Amino acid sequence: MSNSVGNAIWLLFGIILSNRAIARHLSISPTTAAKIRKLNQNYMLGIDEILATNDVEMRRLLGLVKVYNPHKIKSIKTHPDWAYIDKEMSCPDMTLELLWQEFRKTHPDGIGYS
Repeated sequence: MSNSVGNAIWLLFGIILSNRAIARHLSISPTTAAKIRKLNQNYMLGIDEILATNDVEMRRLLGLVKVYNPHKIKSIKTHPDWAYIDKEMSCPDMTLELLWQEFRKTHPDGIGYS
């Protein structure tokens, strides 16, 4: 089994181990192991039914798929082109301040100082 959720489910329900022992074995948080165990108990799914699915479907069955609220998502801001900045900084009389002003003029919604 190649996916971590499937491995966690197999260990949580196929073998009697604590959440902490499973977390150590899979290099995941004990809280994550407990959450997967609780989600499976809430959905009352059989281990064979869950393990027969792929990772994406397994996450959907267990309710691990995140639903994004577009009103709560912060916009992703544009970052400077660091390769361009590095190249420009090798020019004489170029300063980071001048490059910053240029970036803010071309990308007013980009990253900035708060």
